[in-house]
Amino acid sequence: MAALFTLGHRNVWIAAAVHSLSLAARAAFDCPPDWVAILSSQPTVAQDVRTAMTRFRNERERFLASDWRSLPDRLAAKALATQDLADAQLNLARALNRHAAAEKKYYVGVVKPDYLGEELRGFRYGDSSVLYFSLPEQWRQYRIEIKDGLLYDSRGKLADTTNAIQQYGLLPDPKTDRVGFANFVMDRDGRLYLDLNPIDGVRHHTSILGGAPVASAGEIQIRAGRVEFVSNRSGHYNFEADISAQALDELKRQGVTLPNGKVDFQNSPGRKLQTAEWLGIPQR
Repeated sequence: MAALFTLGHRNVWIAAAVHSLSLAARAAFDCPPDWVAILSSQPTVAQDVRTAMTRFRNERERFLASDWRSLPDRLAAKALATQDLADAQLNLARALNRHAAAEKKYYVGVVKPDYLGEELRGFRYGDSSVLYFSLPEQWRQYRIEIKDGLLYDSRGKLADTTNAIQQYGLLPDPKTDRVGFANFVMDRDGRLYLDLNPIDGVRHHTSILGGAPVASAGEIQIRAGRVEFVSNRSGHYNFEADISAQALDELKRQGVTLPNGKVDFQNSPGRKLQTAEWLGIPQR
């Protein structure tokens, strides 16, 4: 597993692929992530948030116990199994957003309901599953620090995505892979996390923080610690551009110089996006 978390290593996909195959051989994902732990590490005294967390935990337990495999209509069974879970995660995001300003946090959005359950074997991706990292030591491997306007990885080295590969299959394919771009997410405290080797069907934006609500998600290009390109491209966290642009606010706040003409935050036409109103974010 050590290679799986080694940033910048070209054959990092090998560990991810092997791990994914090992998951496929199991009856189920043996350690379901609980992203409520991420939020619980950021204390709040708001009763409605604590209530929403409890509801989410309960709905997740019901979801994990649902017998969707036994039903004849798998698609309908999956939709039914995730409906209450989707409502619970939205309720939690809205509760968090009600208190964001007072607690000096960023507003958050949630995983697109279509992807709920992707971490369970066979639920979304054939007989495989998406890796969800649910432990603090795993999150720290992806954490980015900013000093004097430059980005540093978890090893204290200048962050660089030159060797990053976005794979659209288990094996690298130069015809389809995107080289030099990494996935990023930002949590409600403004902490940035970077994945240099996302793999379609194995590791997505949701993998980095175990499917937690996030303040921003997209793609980024970094050379020797300097941001050269950043966008809000994410299918799993499909927020309106104004919401994802919170990452730009945080980068600027920490003295990062954004590249002229290399910032691409826009609403994709034809896509149903998570709006500020839907997420319970007050109008600015």
